[in-house]
Amino acid sequence: MWQSIGNFLGKYLNLLIYPPAAAMISAVITLWCIRLLPRFGMVDVPRGRHEHAKPTPLGGGIAIVIGFFVVATVFALESRGMYPEVLPMLLSFAFPAVVIVATGLLDDRYELSSWVKLFAQIIAGVLVYYLGGGFKIILDFKLPWFVDLPLTVCWVIGIINAFNLIDGLDGLAAGLACVASVTLTVWGIALTGNPGTAAISMIFCGACLGFLIFNFSPAKIFMGDTGSMFLGLFFAFLCCQYTSRAVTISSLLVPLLAIGVPIFDVFLAIWRRLIRRIGNPDAGGIMEGDHDHLHHRLLKRTGSQSKTALLLYLLMALIGLGTVCAVLLKIKEIFSGAIYIVLLLGIFLAIRLADIEFLDSFGFIAKGVKRPSRRLLLVIVHPLIDYFLISVSYIISYGWFFSGDKGFSATYGYLIFCMPLMLILYVSGIYRTYWLRAGINSYHTYFKMLILGGICELAVIYILEHHFQCVFVVGERWRLYGGYVFFFMLVTILVGMERFMVRYLESFGLRSLYLRVREEEVDEREQHLVLVGGGVACRLFVLNLFCRNNMSLPLVVSGIVDDDPALRRLNVYGFPVLGTTEMLDELYRKEPFDMLVITTPLSEAALARVREFAQKNPVRLGVFYPETHSCTPDELAKEMERLTPPSKSDGQL
Repeated sequence: MWQSIGNFLGKYLNLLIYPPAAAMISAVITLWCIRLLPRFGMVDVPRGRHEHAKPTPLGGGIAIVIGFFVVATVFALESRGMYPEVLPMLLSFAFPAVVIVATGLLDDRYELSSWVKLFAQIIAGVLVYYLGGGFKIILDFKLPWFVDLPLTVCWVIGIINAFNLIDGLDGLAAGLACVASVTLTVWGIALTGNPGTAAISMIFCGACLGFLIFNFSPAKIFMGDTGSMFLGLFFAFLCCQYTSRAVTISSLLVPLLAIGVPIFDVFLAIWRRLIRRIGNPDAGGIMEGDHDHLHHRLLKRTGSQSKTALLLYLLMALIGLGTVCAVLLKIKEIFSGAIYIVLLLGIFLAIRLADIEFLDSFGFIAKGVKRPSRRLLLVIVHPLIDYFLISVSYIISYGWFFSGDKGFSATYGYLIFCMPLMLILYVSGIYRTYWLRAGINSYHTYFKMLILGGICELAVIYILEHHFQCVFVVGERWRLYGGYVFFFMLVTILVGMERFMVRYLESFGLRSLYLRVREEEVDEREQHLVLVGGGVACRLFVLNLFCRNNMSLPLVVSGIVDDDPALRRLNVYGFPVLGTTEMLDELYRKEPFDMLVITTPLSEAALARVREFAQKNPVRLGVFYPETHSCTPDELAKEMERLTPPSKSDGQL
């Protein structure tokens, strides 16, 4: 027992010695930077999108760079016999790091243009590839150079800018780097059993921690582009090392999710800015900053930079370490499915945080654009969405049921699981449906075609496996059919959720999202309505209200009043039934409203109560009753003028 403990400590003791040394060196140099950098004009003056209130030294990331390279070099030289791969890896990283750090220092002093920084990042990406730091192999598939080179360059640029964009609050980027380093350390030991690369990751964590002491809110110094771009380069380089060793989907996802928060933030930024740019040519481009990053949104809710940073630390730790634990707990192959639970939770969280992007995207779809045409968007978007969802379902099913089974051909499995289903859906003509205004018959036809495609594919799988045995030679037959059933159920669930979300957002969600995102900008003229009657006409009124309102003068439905006792305290069409017409005075005292809209025929007694209430209180009355108006050709213009929605400024219904 003691011998085992001694062997363990001898092998992993470097994880306990070198990181504190890096932290001490980084902290000391940070103190020097706080005094020296302002003398060189490297000061961040508050302006524009900045969150700090007073001038602060800029460029402190150089302390992280020096602390990391000094200690990492000592470790690499002292451990050449035990870990010979560390020194070449460190040298391969040093050359692109020089380019990035030099660019960052110049930018912190002279504010270089974004195109100059992009050019430097491209050079760094090319150096990473040619010095042996590219992806090389993904899931046992050797990448040709013409794929590996652009993929490596794009990856390096993306991760560098991910950390550059996330560096918007005190201590945020350095803290997230510490969390990611710990996650990659744990995964590095679990993946390779060799602590050399893991020690480099922990040394980097120590260097970031030494700087974080002075960078956490209220910050005494900022890392600037010198630090944020260096952080991104380090994780881009390290993730390339790990992904080239990954042989399963699970092991491929861990290093990506370890830096999931910055990746998610940069993805949202590109998505948000691209949608705004296409919809409005006068909007800023992809490379123009905004105030809608994740940390900005959380800051509005928490009101504290320190709380915001801690929440994002916790989020990154849960995603990264949760994924590692899900993979490491894989006692049997089926337990690998735990990682997908983590992914689904991540997807749910992403939807929760991406409210602004969903608003912009669905507004973009609802309004349509000229390039490409609206019809082209409607016809092409949904087949692409379905193809993506079907492919995702196959990847999850393959990872859960067939990963590691040499008798199952992943390529042929994809063709047989996915292609017939997509072909049947496309030939059925279902994609000529305008899904923002689809009826129940369209949904019925769609799911019939989905089931037909599933039955056809199951028949093909049975024939190939039972009679030819040319594609599927799995060890256990139940795994083949169970995997396909799981795949088909997942497709049905994902497609159904997507179609439901389209209708939900088109009917109610888009407006609710708009009001929630812009709750601090509520118009003083906002009108609160109470609807009398919860019948079918009430739903027609709600839909008519949302269509005519155009979100310019918010008309908020506070609730519904209905004399039917069965509806009391229930929800009708998404709104609470507040009470009966006998309770109007009581309801008005609790929460005043501006207008009472009658959406259903009332009894004489109820009509009298409504009239009496309106006479006593400053509340306007409205009546909504859907009907068809007949007219002659000469009366058509006058009738259309009567039916045209009022202007956005008069607040009428």
